[in-house]
Amino acid sequence: MRLNKGAFINYKALTKFVAGENVETIGARAFYGCERLSEVVGLSNIRLVKSEAFEECGDRLTVYYHGSRSQWKSVAVMADNERLTSDTGVYFYSETQPDESGNYWYYDESGNPEKW
Repeated sequence: MRLNKGAFINYKALTKFVAGENVETIGARAFYGCERLSEVVGLSNIRLVKSEAFEECGDRLTVYYHGSRSQWKSVAVMADNERLTSDTGVYFYSETQPDESGNYWYYDESGNPEKW
C-alpha cells in the first residue's frame, strides 16, 4: 500500500499517524503542512519515502520506526526529508533496553511508543 501524494496535506488536526504493516511507500508531500503532527509510529515495511513527505511538519516530529537501524538504511528516503536522514528524528524499535546509546523505543503498557 502507498500513501498517495498529498494524502494529508495541510491537515492541521493530525497529531499522530500509526502506519499499518501494509504501508510501503509514502508519497511526495503526503504530510506536508501537518504542523501538529508529532508522531509517526510503525512503518515496519516501508521501502520508499518520497520528497518533502514531512515538510512543514514542525520541529517536534518523531518517527518511531518498527525496525532496526540497519533495516532503516535500506529505506529509500528522497530529497527534502532531512529529519529522516539524521539521527535526531528517527527512533528504532527494541523490546529490551539496548546496551548502546542511541535512538531506541518500545511500546509501553498502554501500547504507546516510549523512548528508552
